[in-house]
Amino acid sequence: MKLNLSVINIIIITLCAGYGISQNKARQREVNTGERAGYVLAGDLDLNLKPESIGDTLHFREALSLALRYNPGLKAAKYKINVKRFAAKQEARLPNPELAFEIENFAGSGAYEKTALSEATFSAGQLIELAGKRKKRLKLADTATEISMLGYREEELSIFTDVVYSYTLVLATQEEIRLATDLLDLAGQFKDTIRKRVNAGRVSPAQLSRAKVEVINARIRLERAHRKLAEERMKLASVWGAETLTASVLAGELKTLEELPAFETLLTQLSENPTIEILKANLKYRKHQVELEKANRIPDPTFSAGIRKLNETNDATFTAGLSFPLPLFNNNSNAIAGAAEAVVQSEWQSNSVRIKLQRELQSAYNTLLMLQMEVDSYHTTLIPEAQNAFRIISDGYEQGKYGVLDVLDAQRVLFEIRSSYLSSLLEYNLTLTRIEGLTGQKIMQYSH
Repeated sequence: MKLNLSVINIIIITLCAGYGISQNKARQREVNTGERAGYVLAGDLDLNLKPESIGDTLHFREALSLALRYNPGLKAAKYKINVKRFAAKQEARLPNPELAFEIENFAGSGAYEKTALSEATFSAGQLIELAGKRKKRLKLADTATEISMLGYREEELSIFTDVVYSYTLVLATQEEIRLATDLLDLAGQFKDTIRKRVNAGRVSPAQLSRAKVEVINARIRLERAHRKLAEERMKLASVWGAETLTASVLAGELKTLEELPAFETLLTQLSENPTIEILKANLKYRKHQVELEKANRIPDPTFSAGIRKLNETNDATFTAGLSFPLPLFNNNSNAIAGAAEAVVQSEWQSNSVRIKLQRELQSAYNTLLMLQMEVDSYHTTLIPEAQNAFRIISDGYEQGKYGVLDVLDAQRVLFEIRSSYLSSLLEYNLTLTRIEGLTGQKIMQYSH
């Protein structure tokens, strides 16, 4: 009897040993999968930076560091990777063995009324997976983990573009406030000049009224810019989950590239977009799903072994058994067909998204070329000419060559051109940010 029980012990130990091997493989697989997640968009950013450590001036790299550390969406994406890793580890486990106890020939009639002629059987059973089902499930789980890692990359890139977008809007609004302040100062100076001329009896008081109107309009414009700045600052702080921005001012200025990258280069980089890489991984996942469904049509047998105690003779015997389901009503054909259709659907979806992204990249690049010409025209021609015209008319007004309306019109044209230049420069930078988001590559060097 002791010998027979040792047989069962050997069976159980063997099953547990197989389980241990599977766990080791799962741990190795987890390490290997983790190594593939070594994507760091931020480079050498200080990811230990805290909001309270920010001084009076906020730099771009500080804003990006805060976003990458505290953004709730990025934290959720990180936990999703952990969920998939645990799921992959779970798939590495073998099916649990089964222990069974069975007693026969008792509580009957006659000689079988008691247990003298009963037979008791102790057995252990184990499901044996065929056709590499477990290996195929692990491939599926590994691919799911890979997709979650790419999703983390996608979220990381989205946060980068959000920071650049919001940071750029704050910089533009700061410049808009400086422009509105200049306009208010100039309008105030011109009003003081006219007041002196009115007091001297050289011009009509109506001209002073016109100058006062310009001052009021300039003050309204400045107040509107301040309200806009407060809103944009709040949006930037929300990227890392804060309600307000503690820094008083953002460092940096809007600028253009010295040379635009070739469109062919950007088109090549588009293939590295995390969205496209996720689609590729999804296609691989679907193909692994087909392999698993094909394997699932093969029935898995259950092997059992044990001992039986015969009370009538007080003897013991070995028992062994093998059972498996008959695929008479379900051979998994529909699941196989559905998985195959999912592969085709994933291929078409990948092509559709790729074409859409290429179209968006082409449109953004064309817009960037147009804005580059606009910005160059404002910077090299329009603003210098408008400044020169304003200076000539202002000096001529002092000499009596021009009237007050001429001065006000020249002033209005100058600041409208400067405002249009700022708008074009802002749109240029936002379009460039969109291209960076599509290609997954930094184009502008954000050194501030």
